[in-house]
Amino acid sequence: MKVLTFNIWNIFFAAHVPERMAALEKVLSAAAARADGWDVVLLQELWSRKARAAFGAGGYPFAAEVEDYNRPLGWLGAVLGIQVDSGLKILSKYPVLEVRRRTYSKRGSLWRVFRDGEVLARKSALAAKLEHPAWGPLWVVDTHLIAAYPDRAYTSRRKAQLMELHDFVRELMKEAPVIVGGDLNVGPKVNAATPANSYIPALWDDLMPRMFGDFARARWLDRTPTCSHVTCTWNDGTGEECHLDHILVGPGLRLEDAAVVLNETVELGPGLSGHLSDHYGFEVTLSRD
Repeated sequence: MKVLTFNIWNIFFAAHVPERMAALEKVLSAAAARADGWDVVLLQELWSRKARAAFGAGGYPFAAEVEDYNRPLGWLGAVLGIQVDSGLKILSKYPVLEVRRRTYSKRGSLWRVFRDGEVLARKSALAAKLEHPAWGPLWVVDTHLIAAYPDRAYTSRRKAQLMELHDFVRELMKEAPVIVGGDLNVGPKVNAATPANSYIPALWDDLMPRMFGDFARARWLDRTPTCSHVTCTWNDGTGEECHLDHILVGPGLRLEDAAVVLNETVELGPGLSGHLSDHYGFEVTLSRD
């Protein structure tokens, strides 16, 4: 079984959104049609209602999502032109048996709504119970945690979200094996010579092993960035190298391989090339114990 997580950067101020989304849909449709393509795809930052409708299911036969735009901050987002909810969506070759969502209680600051917009996004964990043809039911969890900013690390709120993610996952584990993936906005120090707001030892070195120490992770890729301000088309060539995107393989499943993918530029249109997102993709191959 092969799983991909990908933060697709589908937000109104991002560069060349229509061209990138069209190119991404071609990539996903090809993967959905191939026997060796990703069986499950975890997407983050598919933000607006309109964008979700236009994106569809990327060629996959099954999809899971739970969005709610009808709430006070959703209305504020609509007024500002950035109506968003969780931004999460799961695509699957396998039937979806059940969908659950845990919305994190700690979010961004209302006073920073015009600076980072985190308060508008309802950062969450989206879980889909899938019917694997050989293994039976398993849960796949897609999540996107609050980001760190140069002037605001949001460390305590990220800690709270990780702990809520842990509690959510432990409940799911009572029913079936669990895979957790997404943009955690926290990770290892990729390059000692460059800053990394995402590397916070109290979270990555202390809390994560305590919360998910029994989950397998591709540690050998910790020095490979999944979000690069140096090599990505859409950044300025300076600054952070971050490993933000992760897939954790729970008990009962075995991690076989992993890779950073979708990290090459593609043709987006006549005279236009670039990366598919400001993140790269992260994939794992796993088997059943």
